[in-house]
Amino acid sequence: MQAKQVLLIEKDRIQQKVIANLLSVVGHDAVILNGDRDRLHGIIAHERIDVVLADWDLLSDGEQALLNDLKGLGVSSRIPLVTMLPERPSDEADNAREAGLEHFVKRPFGSEALDEAIRTVLPGSNDETPEPTQDPLRSTGYPKSMQEFLRSKAPLPQKRSADQMARSLFLEGKAALEAKSYARAASQFTAAIKVRPLFPDAFKGLAMAAQGARDMNRFRQYLLKTVEAHLRLRQLDKASAFFQVIRRHYPAAPNIFKIYGDALLRSGKVEDAVAVYQTAETLFPADPDVPLALAMIYQQSGRNEEAVERVTRVLEQDAADPRAGEMYMTLTGRQWRNASIDDIMDEADEDVEVVGFDSLDQPSAQDGAVFEEAEVVEIAMLEDTYSGPVRTLANPTLLIVDDEPHIRMLLEEALEELENEGVRILMAEDGAQGLETISREKPDLVFLDVMMPKMNGFDVCTAVKKQLALDNVFIVMLTAKGQEFDKVKGRESGTDIYMTKPFSPMDVLSLARKILGLN
Repeated sequence: MQAKQVLLIEKDRIQQKVIANLLSVVGHDAVILNGDRDRLHGIIAHERIDVVLADWDLLSDGEQALLNDLKGLGVSSRIPLVTMLPERPSDEADNAREAGLEHFVKRPFGSEALDEAIRTVLPGSNDETPEPTQDPLRSTGYPKSMQEFLRSKAPLPQKRSADQMARSLFLEGKAALEAKSYARAASQFTAAIKVRPLFPDAFKGLAMAAQGARDMNRFRQYLLKTVEAHLRLRQLDKASAFFQVIRRHYPAAPNIFKIYGDALLRSGKVEDAVAVYQTAETLFPADPDVPLALAMIYQQSGRNEEAVERVTRVLEQDAADPRAGEMYMTLTGRQWRNASIDDIMDEADEDVEVVGFDSLDQPSAQDGAVFEEAEVVEIAMLEDTYSGPVRTLANPTLLIVDDEPHIRMLLEEALEELENEGVRILMAEDGAQGLETISREKPDLVFLDVMMPKMNGFDVCTAVKKQLALDNVFIVMLTAKGQEFDKVKGRESGTDIYMTKPFSPMDVLSLARKILGLN
């Protein structure tokens, strides 16, 4: 079955993330709605929705107002609806049937039950469903030992795309922003930008997080970074529109278009620089630097009439501008006087000296600090508008979770050469810290000790694989010398393989390379 777009209607933010992860595990995308009836109409009208997955408590609240809205929009008759029933013993299923609903999934549910519920409501999906393929790196039975795993001939794993990772981090940041958890939001937006450097709405999210935290310097900085990201993506219209929003509140905002145009010019991208300068002209009609930069480009390419037009525009505003006066003399062979361009060009010498770009004064490196304190800027609701190419994630993350410092040090020394290949290595000193790090960073590989204070390895693994549904996190469980690894408990918790201390550094390195696909 091809990936479906699922509208998830759920109020609890933790459940939103858990269910969205479950949907991702079975290959579907989630569009999250917390019950806002106004947003519902826009989503159904403008998004491609294949299935609606809705919480019964929300559907039945307020005389079933939300359910009636859904039916009025064609959900249930045109778009299949699956209702999530509560875990508590009750007659809610009967009530839902009386309301005309037919398809249900009862909490708590895993990815398989959820996938089955979605397949049931989609016509013909069961007929064309291929047999599920097991990840060759993972076993459906008991966890293997490190030695067994290294002897196996498993192919390299398929990595998540950068775009998928960035979008997931962006949505988490957006949810944190709506919950007014500004530090968490900033962390997720920053992580999204590390994966996808040109992500305007993630920069906008950082601005909103800084605004919520009352950090006005960062707020202003990230507003300009949003514009810069649009410029680098060649989205001049979006850059211009957003910059005008900024300037309505901060008239002293720097001319980032001129600064970026200069950078393009220095790198030899003349046509791109011209397009940016022309946009800057409309935004900063009183800034002499922009028409002078264009005049130099036009003069070097033999377009003298356009060059004179730009210089004349500057001199008409300020006849004493020395740069414009010098350029006018070079272009026309005479000093500035207030004459028509046609008169000047009739007498101008075509074989004039070429003016170099170095004669332009370079602008100072301005940033958001030039903004004035003003009222809070209202930024439109964040949306992931990225439409660029999907790339392969090239920088995996590895996490070591062990309460013994010497074990952490030994593992780090065994794996340190991977850092030269772009692998990021993180540390955690106990189970609780490890779980928090896994939830935040979503590493590709975790070396996880069994016996630790605060939270043991089995509990951490269960939370990662079953509560957070992070099946992409590969977990290697560490056991002490002479301690028999509990394979039954390991299988139940979701452990992928286990490793007994003491270990060979070469084996550890080979293991990490195999799991991360670095062989």
